[in-house]
Formats: sequence, C-alpha cells, structure tokens
Amino acid sequence: MNETIFAKAMEEDFNSLFGNSPKELINRYESMLARGDQYFFDVEEFQNLIDYYISERKNAQAFEVLDIAKKQHPSTSDLLIREAELLAQNERFTEALTAINSVEDYEPYNLEVYLTKASILSQNGKIKEAISTLKRALTIAEESELDEVYMDIAFEYQNLGQYDPALKYLKRALFRNPENDEAIYEISYCYEELDKMTEGIEFYSNFIDQNPYSSHAWFNQGNMYVQLGLYEKALESFDFCTIVNEEFASGHFNKGLALRKLEEYEKAIDAFQSALKYDLIESVNLYYIGLCYEDLEHYREAEIYYRKCVKSDERMSDAWLGLAKVLSRQEQWVEALHHARHATIIDKNNPKPYYKLAQLQGKMNYFEEAFDSFEIALDKGMKGVDVWVDYCDTLYTAGEENNLSKVVNRALDNQPHKSEIYYRFAAYLTKSGQLDEAENILFLALSMDKSKINYLFDFMPEAEDYDFVNNMLEEFENK
Repeated sequence: MNETIFAKAMEEDFNSLFGNSPKELINRYESMLARGDQYFFDVEEFQNLIDYYISERKNAQAFEVLDIAKKQHPSTSDLLIREAELLAQNERFTEALTAINSVEDYEPYNLEVYLTKASILSQNGKIKEAISTLKRALTIAEESELDEVYMDIAFEYQNLGQYDPALKYLKRALFRNPENDEAIYEISYCYEELDKMTEGIEFYSNFIDQNPYSSHAWFNQGNMYVQLGLYEKALESFDFCTIVNEEFASGHFNKGLALRKLEEYEKAIDAFQSALKYDLIESVNLYYIGLCYEDLEHYREAEIYYRKCVKSDERMSDAWLGLAKVLSRQEQWVEALHHARHATIIDKNNPKPYYKLAQLQGKMNYFEEAFDSFEIALDKGMKGVDVWVDYCDTLYTAGEENNLSKVVNRALDNQPHKSEIYYRFAAYLTKSGQLDEAENILFLALSMDKSKINYLFDFMPEAEDYDFVNNMLEEFENK
C-alpha cells in the first residue's frame, strides 16, 4: 500500500478509536512515563494505546503498556486476551497459548477466548486444532454469534484447501445471517475453486428467491455466468444487481465487461461511465472506456480516454500501450513509438509492450531495434502466432534473408500446428522464385487449415496470379 495512503488510513482509524483528538491519550500516557508518575487509564484506553504502538511497529512499547495495564487492572480477561494476541503477533505461540488457556480456566464460557485461541493455533500452523477449538466455541455461542464462528471455521477449512466443508459452514453462516455479505463472496470463491460454477449459480438462484434484494448475491451469480461464458445471463444478473443498488460500482463495471464480451461496445461505455460515477477506481474505468472506443474504431475518442487514464494513474502500462495502438492507427508514428517505449519501462516483464514497440520500430525502418524488441517479447513469453509472423515480415522487409530462414524455422518449431506461418513461408518462397518449395509449403498449410489462406494473400495479393496457387486451391475446394 502507498505509504501516504496507509498513514492517512491509520489516522482515520485512530480518530475513530480515540475520538477527534487521538494524540491526547498518547500524549497523556507518554507524559506519565516521562514524569515517572502513575495515571489511571481504563481498560479500553489501554487497549487503544496497545493498538497505536502496534500500528507504529513499536512492539516493545506495546508490551510495556500491557504490563502497566495488568497492574492497574489485574485479572481483567480483556487484557489477558490482548496479551495472548500480542504474543502471537510476535510469534511467541507457546506463551500466547499459556496466556489464553489461563483465561479459559476461569472463563470457560467466554466466546472471545475460544476465537482467540483458534486464531493463535491457526497462526502457528495448527489448523486442525484451530477447527476443533472453533467447534467447541459453537457450543457456547449465542444465536447472534453463530454466523461469526461458522465463518471462522470455514476460513480454516479454506486454509487446508478443503472447500467442500468450507462451503458447508459458509452456508450455515449465511442461513443464520442472510446479510452476511462476506459469506456470499466466500461461497463464490469456494465454488470457483471446486470448479462447480453450475452448482454455484443454482445456489445463488435459490438464495435470491428468498432474498431478492441482495445485490451481492446477484453480483456473484453474474460473475459465475461469466466464468461459464454465459454473458447474456451474466448481464441479467448484473442488471438486477444495479437495479437493487444503483450505487454498486462493481456491478456497473462487471456489466460493462459482459457487454464488451457481447460486442455491445456503446452500452459497455455507458456501464463503465456509471461505474465511474459511483467511484470505482477511476483509472480502470477510463482504460476500459478507451478500450471500447478502440473496439469501435473511434481512435480519437479512445486516445482521449487513454490520456485521461494515464493522467489518473501514470503507472498503468496497458493505457500507455493503448495510446501507442490508437496513435499508430492515426499514423502518428513518432508519438506512438514514444508511448510504446514508455510502456516497456513501466512494465518490464510484460511482453506485449515490447511486441508493439517492435511493430512500430519495423514500420519506421528501425530494423535492428525492431529485431531486438521482437526477441525480448518472445523471451518474455509472448504467445500466439502473430508475433512470429510480424517478426518474419520485418526480417523480409529488411532484406535479412539468412536471419529470416532461421526465424521461420524457429517459428515452425514453436508453433508446428499453426498454418499461418506456413502460408507466410509459402509467400516468401514464391516472392523469391522458389516455386517448387513454395508449392510444398502451401500444400502443408492448406492441409492444416484452408480458412487461413488470407495469411498468403494479405502479404502477397499477386499470389492469385500463380497457376500452382490456383490449382491447389481448386484441388482443396473439391475435397
């Protein structure tokens, strides 16, 4: 987390703990230490002081507060529980368990004791013992507390990778408290881990029948439809989600994603604009609006939103890459090249910016730089056949016949079942007058996938004037 944001968040937390003047309590306590005096603090104030020093990563001072607190409030269970938690946070698990067990001895019906003990056991990797402790906690919990204990049990099963029992307890938690939104999301996570999306959709449908105003249930059902590629169904769920709660920013955003999958780009833009209105991460929405305009081939509008995106978040490499793409579509090659290079600097491990950079360098006849960029893109794991095709085309344009032969062979080794490379290879051979070899390669390409013939004609439209090409196309057309 950004340190400035973290500091601001902590300040807000302490405002809520200590009132409008969080420094007053801290100053009073530290003044007492400086003077060597003894001031009275109640238990809650001591706990707030402990939390403050933990947040400041001053564990020694936190323990010092605890020692003073125990002297002023001996045998106070809240402080002993806090001591156990503090010991566990410092990985002093044996001492932590001793401390919490001492509370359990004289407060056997204190739920917080069992929850804390389970947490300590879990932190120490003793998950099964933590589960046993939580199940004992169920026997003393009040009705209103059961959903919390069920949730804790579910989390421990998740830690073990046992998602079926985790689901069982999450459902129990949700049954006890249908407004437990955390349970709704964790149930979705378990179904996804179990690869049981259809069962998950059925679960949410039944839950929604009883709780039709649960926007979170509609939202998670929509996400499961997306996992199955059922975008129309997902759209219905996201629609209901945002009808129930118009300000559900993520509902609008995921609706936009589903609409984009359905190629309804203008509606997707509207959905992303709604998400933007309700404060979902600004840069992400701006990026997707730009992407939809790019899908619509409205490159100037796409450029505007990509620029807004990088102004909002200058580290968003996808937006810099988007700028490079739409500027190249507008034949603004120099600026496009600049933005592609900037994307490689921001996201050094992402092969896509290097691929785009290579294309632009080739377009501007910076061939040596282009070859280097293609190699980096491939080295960083660029997938797909087009990167190989573009690399070979650039070598051909540069007149690098020897290197072209080597890269074609690498491409065929890497993508042996991709007809696109064979079609391009046939084009290179035809252009160089090696017609017998070209005929053999074209036969292989057509045998693999005759629908990709455009990879021959896009590069070499005049190929249709060659008899061997027409004869072979006619032969395969009749097969």
